[in-house]
Amino acid sequence: MPDYFLAEHFAAKLGLSQKELSDFEARGVIRRVAKNGRTYYSSRDFCRLKGVLHFMRNKRLSVEAARAWVEGAARPVSASP
Repeated sequence: MPDYFLAEHFAAKLGLSQKELSDFEARGVIRRVAKNGRTYYSSRDFCRLKGVLHFMRNKRLSVEAARAWVEGAARPVSASP
């Protein structure tokens, strides 16, 4: 079972605002869990979003393309057959 982070800590660890976190949630990259009036995100969401941010920042990919790489849907094209 994954660990969970409070939304505020989750955003701070990734250097994101609450608005940016909400945008990634709206795009389906992460999914919040509400408990006792607080919002949490899983450690799996943390790793996924960290990977997406890496590809967006360093490879200049869109959210959708970065997510595909992180989730394994995209594969590098080989130069040889």
